Amino acid sequence: MYLETLALFGRACTKGDDQLVNWILDQWPFLLDRTKEGSPAPLTRAIQNSQWATVKILLDRGAKNVIQSIISGNGSRNEVDLKILFDIVNNSICSGDLMSKLIKNDLQKMAKASMFLQLRMRTGLARFIKYFEQNEELHQLIETTLTASQKYNYVPQKALLWIHNGRFALEYFWRQNINTKITLKRNNFVITVNMTKNIFV
Repeated sequence: MYLETLALFGRACTKGDDQLVNWILDQWPFLLDRTKEGSPAPLTRAIQNSQWATVKILLDRGAKNVIQSIISGNGSRNEVDLKILFDIVNNSICSGDLMSKLIKNDLQKMAKASMFLQLRMRTGLARFIKYFEQNEELHQLIETTLTASQKYNYVPQKALLWIHNGRFALEYFWRQNINTKITLKRNNFVITVNMTKNIFV
């Protein structure tokens, strides 16, 4: 019964069946953040499918791991509209300093759990960073948090980090006139670049 209800709840969040979402949460509020192992969280499902009314319901009900769900939900092939999403987040749960704390805390937990090993999460993070490019304060907070969490030199250029299917771009080093052998660590990957041989490993 539990697994059937959980699966039904997940489908309701995916399809935006808000009447069913509310009914299930009224009966079993503990299902709000529950998920089968390996399956997306209810909030992630709603975000991924741009079910904005459902997203608002889940946030108003107190869904946790909001930034994780945003990054995961926006890590698939179809990019979601982060402007609409953050308008809902700001109206439902937080803005300003509270948003900064939410971003910092969730990114720290995600980095500690090595979630950015997953291509989906790296893609979602790249889109997340890009969205905040014009917000200098939050953009710096994201970079600083990732640096502190991962304990390695942070290289913010997306051309290096997110070029194609998570692969690193050799062209970046050429354009930056880096001509010595260097080693970088990023998202639990280690690469060594030697421009004298035009190779990277």
